[in-house]
Amino acid sequence: MDDFRSKLHPLLRRLFVVFAVGMAACQHSHILPSDAATTLRSAATPSGMLGELIYQGAVNRRDSTAPSLYRYERRVLAVTDGLRSSHLTLSPAGEPVVIQRAHHTSSYELLEFREIHAQTGLVGQVQVGVDGTATYHTTSDGRTRTHVEAPGDPLHVGPTLFGFVLENWDSLMAGSTHAFRFVVLQNRRSYRFELSKTDGPPGTTTFEMSPSHPLVALGVPSTELVFDEDRNILRYTGLVPPLEQVGRRLRRLDATVTYEHTSEAYR
Repeated sequence: MDDFRSKLHPLLRRLFVVFAVGMAACQHSHILPSDAATTLRSAATPSGMLGELIYQGAVNRRDSTAPSLYRYERRVLAVTDGLRSSHLTLSPAGEPVVIQRAHHTSSYELLEFREIHAQTGLVGQVQVGVDGTATYHTTSDGRTRTHVEAPGDPLHVGPTLFGFVLENWDSLMAGSTHAFRFVVLQNRRSYRFELSKTDGPPGTTTFEMSPSHPLVALGVPSTELVFDEDRNILRYTGLVPPLEQVGRRLRRLDATVTYEHTSEAYR
């Protein structure tokens, strides 16, 4: 019996991880702390505080041709020790929904990441130490939690993901697979993925982002990143930060995002 329990408990923990990553996100809206709500609203004003506009993305359900559910924009600001890249998601009416800000080096090595999510009420951040240790802090519904994650594969977030691809373009094209960890602030941890080149539409280059653990893969749909011949991102297919309103509930959004570039160079 003890041997059975010792085998069962790790399995249950792994299954919980799958649930945590791939849950349907059927939940009600939460209320942000007032200071976080103010920060989110301020990010949506055209003051240039987030930096140069790099591209805009139209967000919809995977492979849907219906009007966009959201749009988001990438803006980048040069700072003393690197870049600060922001992804701001807006509703069709222009209301800010999610702001993600990543402080990273010019080669997209993550230093710090912050997120304010109006739908989940999450206010969180992760700071990456010199040795790669990641320290997470999240506040939701008035409760603050902290978790420290040991060093491992490179940590990445939405605002650094495409840069990670571009930094490793040549080796990916040569057939190499690159392992990395993707941060999920709501869970105060990261999940290991593998990035590799895959078949795609003619005239484009397509990469696939796959969970390393087969149990995690059960709850996470496939993710594809499609680039044009000039290495500009054309389309992203996979999970996105905003949730979809379905009746009175919110659920995770497996989306297709198409991009319109406004800057000659990606950064």
